[in-house]
Amino acid sequence: MDIFLLITGIIFVIVGFVGCVAPVLPGPPISWVGLLLLKFTRFGADITWTWILILAAVVALVTILDYVVPAWGTKKFGGTAAGTWGSTIGLLVGLFFSPVGIIIGPF
Repeated sequence: MDIFLLITGIIFVIVGFVGCVAPVLPGPPISWVGLLLLKFTRFGADITWTWILILAAVVALVTILDYVVPAWGTKKFGGTAAGTWGSTIGLLVGLFFSPVGIIIGPF
């Protein structure tokens, strides 16, 4: 069971790192779940419950801000709902065209 949790935890952490770049995946929560899985292995004995709870609070804050700040900035600087949707769709389509598509897609 330790090996299963270890491999699953590492996969979740790696997918979480990818999620920090790819806007489709919520990176911080996925990485936190990976760390939580690693806590339950005998190799994760160094991770304390206090540290897990502090990271959970940080992950919750970052995830909330990740969704609130762009909407707030769009409203503050006069962006429209159509502009927001167009930018999001352009970003998702741009994911298929390497780093250049991610930059050019939203425009």
